[in-house]
Amino acid sequence: MIELVRRCPHVRFVLDHCGKPDIKNGAFDAWRRDLASPAALPNVMCKLSGLVTEADWQHWRPADLRPYIENVLATFGVERLMYGSEWPVMTLAATYSQWIETVVEATVSLSEAERAQLFFHNCATFYDLGVEAL
Repeated sequence: MIELVRRCPHVRFVLDHCGKPDIKNGAFDAWRRDLASPAALPNVMCKLSGLVTEADWQHWRPADLRPYIENVLATFGVERLMYGSEWPVMTLAATYSQWIETVVEATVSLSEAERAQLFFHNCATFYDLGVEAL
């Protein structure tokens, strides 16, 4: 994937589901190292989604996901991170409300403008949805 992205610098790419970290088995350090390569490429954005289905479906807690959310935010920055739900697949492990509450809680330190960027503007811009700022 990295070689393809490098060879196509004018094409925009999305790393879906935060690169699918193995949360259930606690493989944080390996995932964090692997995340650095796509994050170093300016034409890659990351979708903040899919984390609940990578965790223990029955026993995950928001605190289990917070380090992963904080790391993708620190690695990609709010400018290259967009919210996603992975609905309906995510309902195997959580309700939509549980997921969004987890993300809101983990990003409480963001300003109102940064939250708007994460939850709306980045996606609208990337996918050229043609919607004006609210």
